[in-house]
Amino acid sequence: MGRISSRPMLTQREAATACGVSRTTIRRREAGDLPGAVQDPVRGWVIPVDDLLPLWLRLHAPSPPDEVASPAAQEHPVGPAAEELGAVALRAELERVRQEHALAVAQAEHGRLLAQAEAQHLREQLAARGEHIAGSSGRSRR
Repeated sequence: MGRISSRPMLTQREAATACGVSRTTIRRREAGDLPGAVQDPVRGWVIPVDDLLPLWLRLHAPSPPDEVASPAAQEHPVGPAAEELGAVALRAELERVRQEHALAVAQAEHGRLLAQAEAQHLREQLAARGEHIAGSSGRSRR
């Protein structure tokens, strides 16, 4: 296990989506090719985006060009690939945050419904006790 990266961390599923491979491929690569992978108690194994870039480049290495590229194209040979991986990683992170948000909303709604049910139960108990007290007071006056 490596140290945690300051860059976004992706789950195995998110990493597989970002790299365009299966989760099995990511799991096979974790030991040697992804030294920064760490086990998160909530998300399971997470991999820093930094570790995915070399893997993505190996898996999606372009075939060599037929002609020599212009000097301007040679200045940033990895730029588009890195940008694409970054965009994919950000989309995966956005989807993860959306899922977390949906879960939080569902949990809040569940809590609201439980609170409403408890409030109704307490109102019913209060009404029953009020009736009991009113009935007891009427009998004791006789």
